[in-house]
Amino acid sequence: MEDRGTPRVRELDLRECKVSSTFDDINVVRGIKCSAAFFSFLRANLALSNSMIASPTSTPQLDPFSAPADSNPPEVTAPALAAGPSSATPSKHTSSSSNATPDLVPLEDIPELSLDTLRTEEEQKEGLKLLADTVAGMRTPATVTVMSHPSCLVPFSTFLSIIYYTRYTIPGHFKVTACYTYGSVILYIFFIWCLARPYKTFAKDINRAWLDEEGPNRDIMVGARGKDNKLAGVVVLRLSPKLVPTGGRRRTRSLSFKGGRGLIRAWAVRRKCRGRGVGKELLQEAVRVTRDRCGRDADVGFVQDHAHSRLIFHNMFNGFFHKVEIGADKALRTAVSEWSGVRKKKK
Repeated sequence: MEDRGTPRVRELDLRECKVSSTFDDINVVRGIKCSAAFFSFLRANLALSNSMIASPTSTPQLDPFSAPADSNPPEVTAPALAAGPSSATPSKHTSSSSNATPDLVPLEDIPELSLDTLRTEEEQKEGLKLLADTVAGMRTPATVTVMSHPSCLVPFSTFLSIIYYTRYTIPGHFKVTACYTYGSVILYIFFIWCLARPYKTFAKDINRAWLDEEGPNRDIMVGARGKDNKLAGVVVLRLSPKLVPTGGRRRTRSLSFKGGRGLIRAWAVRRKCRGRGVGKELLQEAVRVTRDRCGRDADVGFVQDHAHSRLIFHNMFNGFFHKVEIGADKALRTAVSEWSGVRKKKK
């Protein structure tokens, strides 16, 4: 049976190659025709397919090669054939191990997040705008919380029930009842939305004066940017120094960041970037900056009057925001514990 995988070798009889009698006329060297015929023979027969050339997997194949459908791929490489039968077995292991290599993760699936301190005025202005937008965004969950609270929902449902049961006493009751019902729902939502208007005023207070409350460059603003170079999140950190007594006859004290603590004044993430670990990275960066400047045992926590601490409704309507604060405190403690664990492993 003919072997299709092995190329045929053409035979060349060099005995028939004779030197032309006119070599003296054309000023050629004797025997060059035989040499040319021999190299042509090598060029014609030493052509190996790409599948028989052993090369690393990273080497690109520059020319196309298609094997017949009924032929199996060779299991032994060209160097293995030259080495003998003893080297044929490792080639199988090599090919199987290369096929078992898992596929690499595409670069598009790898999230890119860069953390950097916002120092310029334009960068800090962008960070303050993000904070102001998140403060103004508190208006929506506050409105939904009040609307769905039983103390407001039960009286409103009672009012709608009265409209429904008195529909037969009104001429053209169907249209009138529908208008009353829809109008009441719209007025109910709009009224609560107007009550939550102060959150818009609170957002305007997040400005340059708020950032420089204790002096210029007193607070540290760290921002996180994604692939599109847009600000995805921001954290505002204030380092609280510690009073250290100085030597001498007079008992005086000086400020030193060693032994101080870090106070987080604001922590916000853009709505489209939430749930991707941006807030966690910002908290870890705040912990790192605090521990680097104030000591490895420095405390980190949220200030009581942080940017999202002001609430306008009664305490019974603020359950949602209380849960958010508890989650933020838990995330901060997790960041501190993870940072401490990494620090211990490095030691």
